[in-house]
Amino acid sequence: TTAAARAHSTWFDAAWAKKRRELLDELHVWSQANLAKEYASPQRAFYPFSGSAFVTLSAIYPRAQEYVFVALEWEGTLPTPQAWSPAQLSAGLENLRISLDDVMSLSFYKTKDMYVDLQKTEINGHGPRLLAFLARTGHRVIDVQQVRLSAQGQVEPLAAALPIARQGWKDSTVTGWQLRFVREGQRATAANVQTLTYWSADVADYAIGKQKGLKDYLAALKPAH
Repeated sequence: TTAAARAHSTWFDAAWAKKRRELLDELHVWSQANLAKEYASPQRAFYPFSGSAFVTLSAIYPRAQEYVFVALEWEGTLPTPQAWSPAQLSAGLENLRISLDDVMSLSFYKTKDMYVDLQKTEINGHGPRLLAFLARTGHRVIDVQQVRLSAQGQVEPLAAALPIARQGWKDSTVTGWQLRFVREGQRATAANVQTLTYWSADVADYAIGKQKGLKDYLAALKPAH
């Protein structure tokens, strides 16, 4: 009901309509024509160096039961807008629009810009951007869990959510978000619940061996699109 929220909604409505018109609607058509088997496949889809560009991957593999993203940037903290002041909400939404501008107009992110944009306000990291894109692509989020990788490459829940200052790829523990969702209007059943896991990790040759459990986890993703 705030002016800031209404302005944000108006911007996103227009930006999303343009994004669909210029890329996403045609990408669905192209994928069905050229990747028909993959388009219909429930097999996992893996996207390294992904940022939070869920909209692109889900247009190519809309029925994947699991999406796995890996990128350098923080996963972020779960937004609690009801606890923010009007000024915090306004600043957060404005920064969200700034941080989404590249991916909405160009279809990719710029790493240097993200390093600044993703930690400026209460709406931080890639997680909130994934939530926004899930909503815009017609999904209902069931739950969000902050997770980490064990030394053996197993996904484990975090006992307590990490503040953004303790997230990121510069230490040896790989952390992230795991989101479960369904198509809007669907009941959540074992057959139609999809999962998106985002990891903040460095997969460069010099760094990947220092990230506990990451090599084993990635090896276990096969087969995947």
